[in-house]
Amino acid sequence: MVKKKTKNKITLSSLLKGKFLVDEDAPQNWKFLFFIFFLGFLMVLSSHSLNNKVSEITKLKEQTDELKTQYAHTHSKLMKLRMESELAEKTRNDSLKSLEKNPSKIVVKRYDN
Repeated sequence: MVKKKTKNKITLSSLLKGKFLVDEDAPQNWKFLFFIFFLGFLMVLSSHSLNNKVSEITKLKEQTDELKTQYAHTHSKLMKLRMESELAEKTRNDSLKSLEKNPSKIVVKRYDN
């Protein structure tokens, strides 16, 4: 006698009871389930890594904006200090005065013998 292999029908109740995990085709089902769990794990891991990168980028952008603000403030203070009126005010206590006329250049000619 030849036994016919009947194809097991998967019903909702057999699926909920987990019969597909203990049948004769169980090793193939287990491999597939492990593969699905592995893909899920990779998806969660990559999502977590992406969130960490986004938060790091946000922190770096905030630091960059803060440094740009500090640079602009320092640059404006420097420009104010370089103004001639500010220099004259700062050097007034040292008895330094600004020149009334431009300095003249002294040229010394040298004759070699």
